[in-house]
Amino acid sequence: THIIITADKDGIKNPADVIKGTDFKLIKEEPVKGYPDEVKRIYQNRVKQIFKEKGVSISPEAALQVFEQTGGDMTMASSEAEKFAIYIKSDKNISADELMAFSCGEKEESIYKLVDAFSEKETAEALRLYSSIPKTDDSLFPLFSALSKRITNIYFSYIDEKLINEAYDFAKRKIFGYRRFWRRNEAAAMIGKAAELDLDIKTGRKLPENAINELIILSGTENN
Repeated sequence: THIIITADKDGIKNPADVIKGTDFKLIKEEPVKGYPDEVKRIYQNRVKQIFKEKGVSISPEAALQVFEQTGGDMTMASSEAEKFAIYIKSDKNISADELMAFSCGEKEESIYKLVDAFSEKETAEALRLYSSIPKTDDSLFPLFSALSKRITNIYFSYIDEKLINEAYDFAKRKIFGYRRFWRRNEAAAMIGKAAELDLDIKTGRKLPENAINELIILSGTENN
């Protein structure tokens, strides 16, 4: 990351003028609807670089897939890269693209269904789906992240649509639909609980498996 500071006397109003004649490229971190091709290419290259830093080589198609699955969240993309790196170190015969195909299969579909059940406060169904998911790091950490992201987006939908971290308009519409299951104060309380459980996981006070179970159960509890 580079910070470029200019003086007011320079009279530069356009940031692009500051980097003229240099090797820097200006990337505007602004919310966009539908992600145009130019933005997709930028994030596609970022994802490839993130994976490369973890020692994993992925195809442009796989990088775009990671971008779309994470909704442009580079923190989640980094988590995916770490997961892939661990897999590949344990099995030299498997490629990143093969892992990508696996991650998009049945296991991933169950996670998406679980997150939707959680969003609709269908606690019994969410717990049933959770019982069918392998309790391994490669499934638990993305699941916890997805649940936290979902409840955060539901809360953000009450404040400003631009805050919702979803790439596509249809996904944002789904988030607004889930508001009928969550009052604003309930969503806020769940965000606080998710943050608390996240800290418990990172400090070793709670296993990810138990933290997710607790978060799902709390989704069916009225928080006033």
